[in-house]
Order: sequence, then C-alpha cells, then structure tokens
Amino acid sequence: GIPNDIFLYEVRQVTTEASKQIPMDLRKYLRVNTDFPDIFPFKQNKTRTINICEHDHDAVRALLVEHGTDAADWIRDYFVNSSSVNLASPESFYGFLDDWKLDPCLVK
Repeated sequence: GIPNDIFLYEVRQVTTEASKQIPMDLRKYLRVNTDFPDIFPFKQNKTRTINICEHDHDAVRALLVEHGTDAADWIRDYFVNSSSVNLASPESFYGFLDDWKLDPCLVK
C-alpha cells in the first residue's frame, strides 16, 4: 500500500468548474473546516516554445501520446484504487485523464 494519503488533481481542473469543488475536497481530505482562498491557474511565461504539431515532431509526439496512455491507464486501473488516494472532483479528474490518451494535434 501507499504509506501516506495523497490528494490528487489534474492541473487543468483549476481552470474549470471543478476549481470550485477542489477547495471543498481539500478541506475534507485535510479534515478542516477552514475556507481556502480561490484557486487560480498558474500563468507560465513560455519564452521558448515549439509547435508540437509540426511534422518534424511526429515521432516525439507519438511517444508522448504512448506514455500518456500508459500513465492514464495505470493511474485509473491501479493508483486511484488505493484507499490512500483522494481525488479532487473525480468526474472532472477522469475526463482530463482520458485526454492524456489523445494526440492533441488530431483533436481539434
């Protein structure tokens, strides 16, 4: 088993309606009644970027999708089934987890 409890969310959840549920789920996980401040998405400064959809990156993108699929399946089939793992807004979490299996350049 997992020696410590884990609170798990998918980072994109903070940009959706699930962001309203996450503080409630976190309070339950921590067993506290204190209200938490609103959660806001982190804004990255992307000064060095590539267009992953360019043909030059097809092999890397295919590998990333393969690893994303393997990771999503393992998280869904094994990791979250532990009684030590607490999901934030499970329906939203699983929806985003399913996206890990998709090639972002083929889904528009």
